Amino acid sequence: MPKPISAAPSSPCDSDSHASSPDSTEVVFPRRRRHFSPTQKLRIVEQADRCTKRGELEALLRREGIYSSHLCAWRKALAAQSHERGQPAKPGRKPLRDAKDLQIATLQKDSARLKKELELADKLIELQKKVFELLGLDLPRSDNG
Repeated sequence: MPKPISAAPSSPCDSDSHASSPDSTEVVFPRRRRHFSPTQKLRIVEQADRCTKRGELEALLRREGIYSSHLCAWRKALAAQSHERGQPAKPGRKPLRDAKDLQIATLQKDSARLKKELELADKLIELQKKVFELLGLDLPRSDNG
């Protein structure tokens, strides 16, 4: 529960009017932080880009109740996400590997597995040739060459 804040008189004349009453207290709740949706941010940035005359940008910032630093940060975020306009960035660390890196790793694993299978197949063919030589049989001829 917020602490009550006593209302201090704003001028010496006001202190005379409250002389008969005890200290009046007024509960002032802290302001909540404003959140802008991605569409609101995009709208404000586009309006700011259209400001050409002197004082228009400042008037826009006052009207929307934002600082120029907000505008700079939103422009950077929109530039970084130009292909996904209006979508906020995912919170947290960026992944160490992106989709390309994962695909490359998968293809390298598949390539290594297939090389092992090919080596095994070559060894089996060599073994079959040795068995045919030991038994004195002729190798069947293949049509491929």
